[in-house]
Amino acid sequence: MPRLISVIVLTGLMLGGCTTDRQTDPQRTATEELLISSAADRAAEQLSLDLGPGKKAFLDATNFEGLDSKYAIATIRSSLLKKGTHFVGDKKEADTIVEIRAGALSIDKHETLVGVPSFNLPIPLAGQLATPEIAIYKSEDQEGIAKFGATAYDAKDGHFVAESTPPLGRAHITKHVILVVSWTHDDVHGNGDGDKKETTIFEP
Repeated sequence: MPRLISVIVLTGLMLGGCTTDRQTDPQRTATEELLISSAADRAAEQLSLDLGPGKKAFLDATNFEGLDSKYAIATIRSSLLKKGTHFVGDKKEADTIVEIRAGALSIDKHETLVGVPSFNLPIPLAGQLATPEIAIYKSEDQEGIAKFGATAYDAKDGHFVAESTPPLGRAHITKHVILVVSWTHDDVHGNGDGDKKETTIFEP
């Protein structure tokens, strides 16, 4: 029995050493950041407000919360600037207040596995050993989703001026694995208009 346990432990260690995949040191991967920022860009591009000619606006992001909120606020400001909105830095100088909010700014993940998932193997007197995942077929789909809203009201008396229907921005990265071959579909490395880039990676 001790010899059998030793063989199992040694085999697990050998297999586990082939499956280590260190992607990043920060809390979130660059892939996750790309998904969120790309979705935010696409949602912000759809925002549109008609404030009237010559109106000065102040961007109020007090109620705006979510992952990478600073980037999202900046991309909303940029999008509205390109469409003719004149922003001022002091609320007292504004004719109109543009209040923005986030209904969604995060990532959905879906995974399908045909094969043997990783599991913890109890080792007497040594704790547990995580076995490597064996994938005959595997797909990992990550989708960034952003939903923004913007409401404009008069800076002096607070009456309603305009509102933009909350648009939905999406970005995705899908990875497929069949045995030792993997390839990825995504729309975050293109030119931002929905182009997809496909790569094929051979892994040992």
